[in-house]
Amino acid sequence: MRRSLVDEGYGPFLASLQPAVDGHPAYGDWDRRRFRQLVELAFTADDVQGLRADRFVDLVRERKVEEPSAARIKVMTVHAAKGLEFDAVVLCQLVGPLTSRRRGFLHARPDPMGPVTFVSTDPARAVCALSPELLAWREAQEAREAQESLSLLYVAMTRARHRLELLVPHRALDKKPSASPAGILRSALCSGGADEQGLLWRHEDSSDAWWCAGEADARGPTPRPAPPFRLAPSDRPRRLPRRSPSAEEGGPIRSGSALLAPPSSAALRAGSLVHRWCEEIEWLETFDPGSLDLLELGREIEPDEERRRGALRLFESALEAPPIRAALARPSATARVWRERTFRVVLGAGAEAQLWSGAFDRVVLEGASGGWERAQVCDFKTDRVAGVELAERAEHYRPQLERYREVLAHLIDLDPARIELRLLFLHAGEVFDL
Repeated sequence: MRRSLVDEGYGPFLASLQPAVDGHPAYGDWDRRRFRQLVELAFTADDVQGLRADRFVDLVRERKVEEPSAARIKVMTVHAAKGLEFDAVVLCQLVGPLTSRRRGFLHARPDPMGPVTFVSTDPARAVCALSPELLAWREAQEAREAQESLSLLYVAMTRARHRLELLVPHRALDKKPSASPAGILRSALCSGGADEQGLLWRHEDSSDAWWCAGEADARGPTPRPAPPFRLAPSDRPRRLPRRSPSAEEGGPIRSGSALLAPPSSAALRAGSLVHRWCEEIEWLETFDPGSLDLLELGREIEPDEERRRGALRLFESALEAPPIRAALARPSATARVWRERTFRVVLGAGAEAQLWSGAFDRVVLEGASGGWERAQVCDFKTDRVAGVELAERAEHYRPQLERYREVLAHLIDLDPARIELRLLFLHAGEVFDL
């Protein structure tokens, strides 16, 4: 049996069992119909052929093959129609090639039970012609692909119970048929041109009687009315506008130079590196950088080791600056800290409601959980600014920090006036309070 599965494939093997299933009294119409669906699925399961039947068993368990639905007309691909049957089937899009034009690789396995013996990129046919062996492998693979395409055409044509319509494009009589399903059908069935209605060929036993006989009950059963469906009343839009505090920096007015400036991916990664290392600091008094491999910690963010070292020098230099050290020190024994804490909250009511999401770089809380007395929002910045430029840059970030304050006040139920805002400019080693 294993040799049959390898040599013939699952489709022919299961098809050979069909007469036994059809003729056995233990199987009813439903069983026979489902077994035919299994056979049809097997003919199209080319990617699971081989000695291991468990792959095919998994495919059968996972692939949903349904009975035709109550819909009068269904539009679907041939793959989606596997295992289904319809009174009438119309096949279009029969002009595609039988073989793949861009396969990427050629391979060969002369013995179905043996290993792959040949693998190559798939060069143009003109290149293959220079090597008889390469040309033979290419032609063998094209033959396999053509056989698979014809098997798929067979599956499509056998979906019809009573009527099958095949649509092929117009072609001049003196033109050679294409290597496509349409070309094969025309060559096999049609010797002349189309009639006045565009009909090329019709089987001698073809009749419209099947449709006339079914017209009496064409309407089918009277459909049951659908139950009413209503949404619960709401005082806010079903889909809230989405906002982020980080998008607020700079305020509502942007300069043309800022909008048109190309983003620097290296600078963004450097900033992400420093933020990732700052996340490791709970309090400066307990932070031991020697216990961490900071360069390795940032490898996923910045693969270039030299750039990681440059960002690490900035991080270490910032930690030596007194203002930065004071900002990262624990202010009291009861203080708690959030590091890279994400949030997702709705601010506003009614038509003004908006969904805000983002992450705090660092939040210092003082008091007791559930009754915080004051808080401090700290945001790390890696801008290369100093001196008077610090104040200007701080104003640029003010809208962002004020939105953080609003979000935090909502989250911990604290008066916004009791929430401080601080910008930690790491390059300059300075802290700016807003």
